[in-house]
Amino acid sequence: MGRGGAIGRPYDAPGEAIGTTSSAPWAEGKKLLPRVPARRLSVGSWSAAPVALELDWENGRLVLECPQGQLEARWADLSGELRPHGGDAEQLVLDLSRPPQFLQRPPPEPDAAGEEGGYVYTTDFTGGEASQVGRYLVQLPRGALSAHDDALRRAGIRVRRGGAVLGAGGKASLGPLSPARRKPPSSSPRLDAITLQEQLERALRERQARPTGICPVREALHGALLEELAGTIARDEPRRGTLLRRVAGEARMTIDAYRTVYEKSLLFGASKLSEAAALKGNLEGRIAELQAETASLADEVRSLTDLCESLEHRAQRAEAQAEAETHDASALRAEGEQLQGLLDALRPG
Repeated sequence: MGRGGAIGRPYDAPGEAIGTTSSAPWAEGKKLLPRVPARRLSVGSWSAAPVALELDWENGRLVLECPQGQLEARWADLSGELRPHGGDAEQLVLDLSRPPQFLQRPPPEPDAAGEEGGYVYTTDFTGGEASQVGRYLVQLPRGALSAHDDALRRAGIRVRRGGAVLGAGGKASLGPLSPARRKPPSSSPRLDAITLQEQLERALRERQARPTGICPVREALHGALLEELAGTIARDEPRRGTLLRRVAGEARMTIDAYRTVYEKSLLFGASKLSEAAALKGNLEGRIAELQAETASLADEVRSLTDLCESLEHRAQRAEAQAEAETHDASALRAEGEQLQGLLDALRPG
């Protein structure tokens, strides 16, 4: 369901729209609804002009058409009063017990060649005023509804003419409406969903709920939305509403179980973290001791290595000196033997 665009099915019947060929009495060429021009429509802080009223007595509905679209209410959901307003005007005060249905013309198709499409359901184009405020004020030229006084009274609208109240069709008098009566109509599930979506998005913005992650505000709002949906469904299908509430209860129990597991896991993680911190402190001291011992052993290894190298160098020098002395001794023996032979040769025989 998108916001601000046409949504869902056509105005009166699936696949049909106002202005198309249909057997309904309000189809093109057969429109029998009285159409009354009005000057202005005011709902809360929102207003629109000009306005036209369509009094659909056959289907029991009142249609308020303005430049932004149409607002459609059932006669069974409203009460009101028609009273003088200024010198040349009258004011139709309507109190709705349920939000109206909102309709707009969709954008024309590229191949429509200037043809106007029918109305389709849409979201609240009054900025939320028509969904929240129950009193609607319609300014009309004086006498615009004089031909419909009897029908208005039968529909529950009190009519004042010349200071006298001509009566109403047995409905309650005007007064402030209880918020409990401002419920979406159960006859249109699509409109219920649109209205609830607008209220939910508005509440999320006003209470600044986080769009992602764990958010108690969003959880509370979605819980209230589910309760309202269950209540709306239970009005038409009690068993289905009971089943939906049971499913919601099971889901809530599951969420509580996960929350309990999450909280216990946090406690377990905190205890393990404290143990790890204490163990880390002991290990850091032990690591420092071992590093110092390793450094001392490295120094000892270095000194022993230097000593070994020195002894090896000395052994090499002694070996070289012994080889030189052996060579000299061999040379001296050979020279002594040669001299001895020469001496023996020189002695007389």
